[in-house]
Amino acid sequence: MKQNFRITLRPVRIGLTLLTLAIAAMSLISFTEKKFYEDVFSKLGLTRDQANARITEGLLNGYLNHYGIRNLKSIALNDRGAIVKDLASYAREQAATPAFKTAYLKIKESNKPTAPQKMQTADELRAGMVKSLTDNITKFEAELKTATAQMKPIYQNMLVESKKQLKEYQDPNNAMLKMYADNFKESESIQKEAYQNQLNAWEEKYPANPIFYVKLKLQEFLEATEGVDFNAATVEKNGKKYFTNPSYERKSSNWKMAFRAGKPAVDAGRAFAKEWIAEISK
Repeated sequence: MKQNFRITLRPVRIGLTLLTLAIAAMSLISFTEKKFYEDVFSKLGLTRDQANARITEGLLNGYLNHYGIRNLKSIALNDRGAIVKDLASYAREQAATPAFKTAYLKIKESNKPTAPQKMQTADELRAGMVKSLTDNITKFEAELKTATAQMKPIYQNMLVESKKQLKEYQDPNNAMLKMYADNFKESESIQKEAYQNQLNAWEEKYPANPIFYVKLKLQEFLEATEGVDFNAATVEKNGKKYFTNPSYERKSSNWKMAFRAGKPAVDAGRAFAKEWIAEISK
């Protein structure tokens, strides 16, 4: 059954932009001449800079924002493979530009784990609490002088409690502070280790060289498009198509996106992804 899925005009998440860019830029056939670029982007309702921005956004974030792009359904299913190949080559060129690297580093830095605040020592904690409670006592005593009959009991209770806590923190044998001091080095070590683990995970997700980040996205694309059943039967209900196999309805949005794209486009995208991964891995 020939599929004519509608592409909605909203952000659609996928494993890699190579496939969705090909579907979105339906009239892109070749990237060989500058004038042709301009003609193609004009058909899409995009400037060259906007098109490059879409490609960069897709490579970095794993999704393409289709909003505002026209002529999304104008290409035959069997012609998409050639488009994927040409557009993927252009995406590879874009990934090597300084602009892409700058955009990547910006995203990487924005996702860097925040360093934890320096832990207070027991003495620092004591000093901070003593100051805070002393300030509160001064404030409550002042408020008590002008408080209404209804509010006076409240301030009196707060004053009594604050003085009690102040005495406890001023006690050199405070059990809580002693326990805090005894466990300080271990707690500090645990905090540092946790932060280092976060940094390691961040570096793994966002390598220093952006091309290795692209490699991760290529691998995600291959995983997402593995074993797509392009012959899956569908049925239309209320203007929307559904898989007759209920298990397919539970598939990821990436899997469904690949199904909509069709086997020629996906096969071309997978072949290019494998080729690019091999090149990066050299």
